[in-house]
Amino acid sequence: MISDLLEQSRSNKLLHESASNVSLDELRTAIKDLFACSDKRIIHFNTSLESIHINKIALEQILINLISNAIKYNDKEITEIEIGIADNNQEYSFYVKDNSKGIAHEFMEKVFNLFEAQEDKDNYGDKGYGMGLAIVKELINKMGGTISLDSTVGVGSKFMFTTKK
Repeated sequence: MISDLLEQSRSNKLLHESASNVSLDELRTAIKDLFACSDKRIIHFNTSLESIHINKIALEQILINLISNAIKYNDKEITEIEIGIADNNQEYSFYVKDNSKGIAHEFMEKVFNLFEAQEDKDNYGDKGYGMGLAIVKELINKMGGTISLDSTVGVGSKFMFTTKK
């Protein structure tokens, strides 16, 4: 819980970083390297863009939280994650789609609230405190964007978010 609280505190500091040109090839490599400790994880990137102008540290934190959750709450033999990035004139749109356990419909509105965890423990036996998605939502809101969720229990989840350019 202390780690989560420190992460939330740090998330506010992340927003003071300036936007910069981010190579999506470099981002793809960094993300894949970070989560490459298992050959049972497949991460796809779906974008035709070469770079975007964004707060790189905040974006990385958002993606790391969403990908980590997709891994920690996955019940499939192979974890598959797809990350999509598009340029929509005034904003960037992103999605992180996974084949996790999914989130029950009645819980989907709550997952972005602080201290709301759908499950008591993740696949590694660690207790979740319901801070990761709240931090993600806070970062996205402060970047001028929105986040939404589509999920089917047993199939997976898709988190869609935007950020202002």
